[in-house]
Amino acid sequence: MNLLAYGGDIAVSGMGIVNSVQTILLMPITGLVQGAQPIVSFNFGAKKYQRVKEAQKLAILTATTIVAVGWIITRVAPELLVSLFNREPELVAFGSKALRSWFLFLPVIGFQIVASNFFQATGRTRSAIFLTLTRQIILLIPAILIFSRQWGMDGLLHAAPFADGVSVVLTGIWYYTGIKQLTKEETLATVDYEG
Repeated sequence: MNLLAYGGDIAVSGMGIVNSVQTILLMPITGLVQGAQPIVSFNFGAKKYQRVKEAQKLAILTATTIVAVGWIITRVAPELLVSLFNREPELVAFGSKALRSWFLFLPVIGFQIVASNFFQATGRTRSAIFLTLTRQIILLIPAILIFSRQWGMDGLLHAAPFADGVSVVLTGIWYYTGIKQLTKEETLATVDYEG
């Protein structure tokens, strides 16, 4: 509703394109996460914590590379991306601006998605659900409502980077604690094995 009020039909169509581009850019990350989850879960259950950490590190590196490439494309050729969906000049202009704003923090989203899934893979579903929802709902929806009232369309377009940035910080703190706990369990398992 805010979109229509602040930008009209062009904004609604433009954000439809932004959502489509987001789906395309993040789809490989979804596949990566679904592939990594059984590996992490199996090794976590087998108490092979070093393998869990290695799998996570590789998944985060791969996800970050994928989103970094997507981010570069949104910086260098946003008009090209929008033109794949519609070539109307006004829509291409708005869509390009929207892509640049909406995907401002895209390079860190790969980490956020993989790290929040780590909790799902290790049986901490509440943490996984909370961290996943911070970016997509808990932070994004209030940011859209508040930012658009404060700064109009520019505020609305910068709601996603705000939600992305804060969710990455939250996920980073949670993830650091989770990996630290894993390292502690790994040390205890080694002491028990040697003892």
